[in-house]
Amino acid sequence: MSAQMGNPIVQQEFSEFLDRLTFENKSDHKAEVLLLTCIDFRFFHLVQKYINERNLAHKFDHVILAGAELGPVVDFPPDPKLHWQQFFLEHLALAIELHAIKKLIVLGHRTCGAYEKFRLLPQRPDPERERQVHRAQAEKLEKLVKRFYPTLTVEAGLLSLEDSKDARVLMLEPLT
Repeated sequence: MSAQMGNPIVQQEFSEFLDRLTFENKSDHKAEVLLLTCIDFRFFHLVQKYINERNLAHKFDHVILAGAELGPVVDFPPDPKLHWQQFFLEHLALAIELHAIKKLIVLGHRTCGAYEKFRLLPQRPDPERERQVHRAQAEKLEKLVKRFYPTLTVEAGLLSLEDSKDARVLMLEPLT
């Protein structure tokens, strides 16, 4: 964990910040899910399509981290990102507190540069191996989430781009 993020004073200030957040009518601020996606711009149209198909428009909070399911659990060399984990967990806590979310939906994707950067996968990996590696990170994330929120439902899927004649279609493989 970075020195600043692990600083008890910073943690106390964040806790006090959460205590000051109030809404006149919290019932107007409910969401069904927290959606965690990757930063990759190539997939935003598929994320939007997923939201529409699941009837989640105006019913979700959204966190974006490189690698989606990988981002909050990158805790290994050569470049640990424990502050990403803290960022995610604090946003998850805020979504639960402010919007009463009951589910985390994670949408990772194939050909993810973060998986290459952190040396979990090579360029153009075997599709089955790629799926297994994504699934392992999704399971790691679910374990992390359940440690703090045992009743929160976690769903993870793996998006892929598939070209059709006129448009890219939504391909989602469940990981959990």
